[in-house]
Amino acid sequence: MAQPLTPEQIAELEAQRDTGIDAQTGYDSFFKDFISRKKILVFDDISTLHTNKTDSVEDLKRRAIIIKYLEEEILATIRIGEEAAQTLADNAA
Repeated sequence: MAQPLTPEQIAELEAQRDTGIDAQTGYDSFFKDFISRKKILVFDDISTLHTNKTDSVEDLKRRAIIIKYLEEEILATIRIGEEAAQTLADNAA
């Protein structure tokens, strides 16, 4: 059986849970559609780009990486919040 959580651990888990909830709200209300639109714009730009424009290719590659990273970070924050909520629920049981 796991040891009970300390008050400090509970406070940290509550903060992670709350941050995850905020991230989920922001993702659902804004970032999900924003990221989707940005991916479409990058794809459209790639599909119309002349391959001899290496600076433009590099710029589009950077944009695609930034968009992917942003989405991954938001989703990771949501997952951490969910895991923290589950740990708190398990601790309360």
